[in-house]
Amino acid sequence: FSDTQIGARFDEQKGRYVGYFRGWTGHESGRFHGRRTIAYSETEDFENWPPPKTIVSLDLNDNPGADIYTNAYTPWPDADAHLMFPALYERQKDIRQVHLMTSRDGVSWERPIREPIIPSGDPGTSGDPARDWEAGVFAGIGLVSLEPDELSLAITPCRYSHNNMYDRPESLLQEAYPSPTGGYVGYICRATWRRDGFTSLEAETEGGFTTVPFMFTGGRLVLNAWTRYRGNVRVALVDASHETMSTPAVPVYGRSFDDCDPITGHKLLSHAVTWQGESDLSAWQGKTVRLKFRMRRARLYAFHFE
Repeated sequence: FSDTQIGARFDEQKGRYVGYFRGWTGHESGRFHGRRTIAYSETEDFENWPPPKTIVSLDLNDNPGADIYTNAYTPWPDADAHLMFPALYERQKDIRQVHLMTSRDGVSWERPIREPIIPSGDPGTSGDPARDWEAGVFAGIGLVSLEPDELSLAITPCRYSHNNMYDRPESLLQEAYPSPTGGYVGYICRATWRRDGFTSLEAETEGGFTTVPFMFTGGRLVLNAWTRYRGNVRVALVDASHETMSTPAVPVYGRSFDDCDPITGHKLLSHAVTWQGESDLSAWQGKTVRLKFRMRRARLYAFHFE
């Protein structure tokens, strides 16, 4: 049973259709709705789907009075990954807020951040067309690029909360928001991010981090980053092939922090890292390495090798 959003598409890698549906936990027909979840199913015949199985439900870190109202599934453009922008309905506050979930296979999902990526509006703003989402917001399905190096998501602000719209007399609803069927009238906006800019690691002053050991293919390291005035990012490549608890990883000669050319700017969407003007890392592909980052007044959205 679902009175909201269903997303289905043909997955070329799997060679079949995949669908994201509303699921339920504790649902008893005619007695108790239980809690809403996100369910998943696959089929080779679009007219016949196996019963969807729940793949995402709330955990112990979530509001105990919440439901996952919609899923807003979309493939991650130009990446071998998947995104969802589910609207979590908080029953006590009677609001809906859009969150972010990510996946590599479309079935196992993670929450990189716990707070809403698109929150509800401020109290008292309902009726203000410029800020008309006190009751929350829903996300549509699909990311599109309307401007170079940007991604946009269709969203619909909510003028009335889930339950409040049913508490208002029909005459008041018709007067405030004329509609042939009554109720409130929605409209479509768009939320826009820089490419792959949904989350970032940020150093408001100074900071840094080290990756886990990994191997890569490619010849150079490319960053999607942003820096404030006088901010920068530096990267060091570390040999982790003989690393132990007593023997730390060794910086690669010529690829240390001191050798790295400072990375600055706010439109660094595909910036190749250089060390004294050199970007070539091909000699280290297929070997176990780590990356170390030093950041000053900067955000790092993504990195990859090419």
